[in-house]
Amino acid sequence: LRRLLPPRLVETVWPYTAVYSEHYKQTIMERFREGSVRWLLCTDAAGMGCDIPDIDMSIIYGVQDLGSAFQKGGRAARDATRTGRMIWLVE
Repeated sequence: LRRLLPPRLVETVWPYTAVYSEHYKQTIMERFREGSVRWLLCTDAAGMGCDIPDIDMSIIYGVQDLGSAFQKGGRAARDATRTGRMIWLVE
């Protein structure tokens, strides 16, 4: 996916899964919190313990039931003063 992006956006999108090293995951999560990484393409590895108040949108794919989708979508708008959106992609 990153290869398809315009050069100015390449550094704003990064994968985040359990297969990456702890150093990589810490670096990417820190950059996400700071705002230089705008999109994480991730598995549940990013969601566990993720409590970032200014996430506005969560796009979910591959969840089989409504309860799990809402739990994962709940990563958005952790700050009670914000509005979050969840997009649930289903087949």
